[in-house]
Amino acid sequence: MITTKYITDGNYLTYADLVTLISTSGLTLGMRYILTDYQTTHYILDFHGNQLVGNPVNTGALEHIILTASSVNTFEPEVFSLEFPQDILFYDWNPQNWLSDAAFTLDSINIIPDFKGVIFTREDTNNHNIMSEDFRNTKNRRWKRNDQIWVSGNTYNIGDKVQASGNTGGVYFSKITGNIGNELIETSSWQKIVSYDISEYWCCDSTKTNDINDFIDVSTFVENGLGIYDTSIKNNVFSTFKDNLNNFWGYTGSILNNNVFYLDNLNSIYQVSNNNVGSLFNCNTIGNYFNFNTIENNFFSNVIANSFTDNTIQNYFNNNIIGYVFNHNTIGNDFNTNIIESNFSYNSVDNDFTNNIIGNGFSTNVVGNDFHINNIASRFTNNTISNNFNNNTIADNFGNNTIENYFYLNNTGNNFSTNSISNGFNSNTIGSGFTANVIGNNFKVNVLGFEFKGNTICNEFSFNTIGNYFYSNNISDYFYSNTIGTDFYSNMIGNHFYDNAISDQFFSNSFETYTFLNTFYSGIYLNIIGNHFHENTVRQEFYLNHTGNHFALNNVGYNFYSNYVENDFSNNIIISDFYRNNIDNCFSGNTISEYFNHNTIGNEFSDNDVDLNCALNTFANNFKGNVLGTNFFANTIFNHVDHMTVSGDSFQYNNICDNVDFTGIDFTLATHVFAAYNTVILTTSTGSTRLKYVDGSDDTEKIVLAST
Repeated sequence: MITTKYITDGNYLTYADLVTLISTSGLTLGMRYILTDYQTTHYILDFHGNQLVGNPVNTGALEHIILTASSVNTFEPEVFSLEFPQDILFYDWNPQNWLSDAAFTLDSINIIPDFKGVIFTREDTNNHNIMSEDFRNTKNRRWKRNDQIWVSGNTYNIGDKVQASGNTGGVYFSKITGNIGNELIETSSWQKIVSYDISEYWCCDSTKTNDINDFIDVSTFVENGLGIYDTSIKNNVFSTFKDNLNNFWGYTGSILNNNVFYLDNLNSIYQVSNNNVGSLFNCNTIGNYFNFNTIENNFFSNVIANSFTDNTIQNYFNNNIIGYVFNHNTIGNDFNTNIIESNFSYNSVDNDFTNNIIGNGFSTNVVGNDFHINNIASRFTNNTISNNFNNNTIADNFGNNTIENYFYLNNTGNNFSTNSISNGFNSNTIGSGFTANVIGNNFKVNVLGFEFKGNTICNEFSFNTIGNYFYSNNISDYFYSNTIGTDFYSNMIGNHFYDNAISDQFFSNSFETYTFLNTFYSGIYLNIIGNHFHENTVRQEFYLNHTGNHFALNNVGYNFYSNYVENDFSNNIIISDFYRNNIDNCFSGNTISEYFNHNTIGNEFSDNDVDLNCALNTFANNFKGNVLGTNFFANTIFNHVDHMTVSGDSFQYNNICDNVDFTGIDFTLATHVFAAYNTVILTTSTGSTRLKYVDGSDDTEKIVLAST
């Protein structure tokens, strides 16, 4: 420790004497000199080193500085103070070195009046604090903020900031849109982020105050009651410029950092402690309990209310408003322009976390790059989020989700939790209970109702509006542009189920590829539908069907029920009660009216127009090109019956054999056909056609010549 016993009377000198000895090479190598009139003198600066109107000057307390000559015209930069013998100072006497610093010159030509040199680093060895300015004597100006004054009758939107004085004094932000008539104490509508209990002066920028003449000039550490420097400020390293005086501080306009710490008047120890801070830490206004932080460069223009502790922060943490309890976080580059309510804890955040409004309880999350312009309510917890999570509005209880890239423009309701979502989930509005899903890429622009739960969804599930209870589905690619009603439940759907509108109770289905441009309404239950079920409109109760390939371009009416359909059942218009059918390949191009039921149809029953009451039939292969009239009932038709036209009532109870050509045949006068007989039409070995039937009058079998 340096004491006055090493200083002779002849070594006391003023700053003017010091300058004379240097200019005349009058110093003695190794001799110690005491500067008797040193006072820190600087212009009080605005935000980022800008000069203020009127050029206000701060002059610090008188301090005796002990210098050691390193030559006949130089001093060692390391000096000591008689008033604070525990301090190590780095001092520069030369005004030419400070003509680029706005705190000491107005025009880069003339130095500030009464200049006595600059202490550009001060280290308190008792409390282990080091800072790149004379923090015991410099002053920083603070104004009141210019947030709008809260008025009960005004309407505020989410993210709007207001301020109030009195018992509720502080800065608040609105948690809802259309916020009118809600008192500031109503925590469902307002969140306090800065308290005026310690001070109303939290603004470091004169352009962001309502009254530039309403200010206070305060030290770096603002003592308050029990909160005093010697017990509250411990073990801090704020990086200095003592090894590179001219390079780093030019960005901010001055070596003066313009930081203010408001100490709590109720606690005496460790309010700012154990911090290691890089360069360009400036223009911050910080409440109490700023502890155990490791911060790299460019931490500036932040307002931090309370309990900012145990964080590791990289570069460009700036322009944030942070409420209470920001701790145990690892933060990457470019964390800026965020409003954070409270309890932002135990998070790992990569780069570009910007322009977010975050409520209470953002904790234990792993966040990738480009998390920005999100509005997040309370309890955003235990999520793993990759890159490009942005422009989302997130309600309460967003938790335990794993989300890959490009989750954006979404609006989620409460309880969005335990989901695994791949790339490209965007522009969605999510209702309550969207839980435990695994989502593939590009799930976007959806509006989802309640209980969309337990699904595994692959790529391109997009532009959908989903009703209630869309539940436990496994959906493959290209499920696209759908509007789906309630109870679409436990489905496994293949590729290209595309542009559908599906109503309620579409339940336990398995779809393969292409199922395309369909409109389904209620019923449609427990189906397994093969490939290319294409451009169908199916109305109610298409139920318990198994459909093969290429069931396409159909318009199916009511009660198409318990069918087994194989390949190429296409281009049909089927109206109600097509019921319990088993249909094989190539049943195509048909228009079928009511009561076509209990049929088993073989291959190539095609291009038919079947009218009313065609029921309980069995059709074999190649029954094609036919137009059948009403009440074509309980027929069995075997192979190769083609070009058939039947009209009129009551063609029923027929059993028609192979290879019969009915084209052009008129049954309207054939009473033996229309009667309730059992009949068979056959061809003899000579090629003639016969009708075999049972005569109802005597139950004998008759054979007659058929009409030709």
